[in-house]
Amino acid sequence: MARTSTWAGRNYERLQRVKEEAARLQLQNPTIINVGPGGVVDFLFDYFPVGKMKGWTKKEKLAWQILRVVENTLRRAELFDLRTSEPQEILNIFQELEPKQIYVVDREQKVLDAVKRLSFVREYPLLIDYALVNVANQPIPFKGDIVVAYRVAQRTSNPRKSLENIAESVNNGGLLSLNEDFEVPGFRRLDSGLYVKEREVAISSSNTVLHDDPESVVTLNENGLVKKRVYKVIGSGLKFDISAQGAVDREIRALELLADVPGVQKLVARESGTSFTSHYIEADPLKRRKGDVPNQYFDDLAAITRICEDRGVYRIGQNRADFLVTKEKKPALVDFGNVIFRDDLIAQIPLVLLLAKIYSRLRIYDLRRRYAAK
Repeated sequence: MARTSTWAGRNYERLQRVKEEAARLQLQNPTIINVGPGGVVDFLFDYFPVGKMKGWTKKEKLAWQILRVVENTLRRAELFDLRTSEPQEILNIFQELEPKQIYVVDREQKVLDAVKRLSFVREYPLLIDYALVNVANQPIPFKGDIVVAYRVAQRTSNPRKSLENIAESVNNGGLLSLNEDFEVPGFRRLDSGLYVKEREVAISSSNTVLHDDPESVVTLNENGLVKKRVYKVIGSGLKFDISAQGAVDREIRALELLADVPGVQKLVARESGTSFTSHYIEADPLKRRKGDVPNQYFDDLAAITRICEDRGVYRIGQNRADFLVTKEKKPALVDFGNVIFRDDLIAQIPLVLLLAKIYSRLRIYDLRRRYAAK
């Protein structure tokens, strides 16, 4: 888990929603797991605004922007104690359900030390337990009826494995609360970021994995459709502070703008906030066809690229695996996760779109040089 700055009340509304659903499901005396509660440098804690950012004044937002930079700098030095509020908020909100046990899991010892200094921990020492765990590569050693993990999985080195480890810690019939919509196998979505665990599941062996890394998984499913699930995004269209859901929003928008363009993957439907399906293209990756591709392929590829740009989509993610060669030796393009749109703020900077065009032309020239039949 990356270091998470969590101020008082940041996730209060989400926790209230979880409590309401837990009461409806009659989860009395629940075991609660708080994964990655985060915190801020102790002596700065009281200066942070309270609650969700959308309710802040302009003055509070400005203060937060300044405090965030200062706090992140001091946090990296690891010289100062932290203060955390989320475990206390969990106890306050869920008190009427009479929690049997509260477990706190974090990869930072300083966060766990901050939890130990909370007043309710001193008052009820047997109610709470702790574990120093990096969910990117370690399972959570507890099982919970309610598991909350805000801004955790997508901030680790392996978001997919992190999400799996978090999900595995939820008891059947229990609740999982995240800050973002993900597709979680074995869980049913109740609300934005809120899920109930219905069963233990295994990944179907009938699905063929086409691409698998910590950021995303692409599978060819039994129904003949390609499914892409996104867990973490390094950047999209020179936007580097973007969520998995935001990246899927952008990729779907690109595919919708290019829906009738020959040679571009065809969107079928959005499956969840962070996943969608598209039609399978029967083709080989260009990188496997060295010396076997006619020059016309690259002329057609340049034509498709120009059409994309005319539609306002400038493709800057140009991995060799995303250029396909059909059995007719025609080009096909997949993966529009890293694009610039003509109406993006960064596209208004002079020369940005021109440079994107030049980059595309140079990339096609390089691919022709490497893979064209001699």
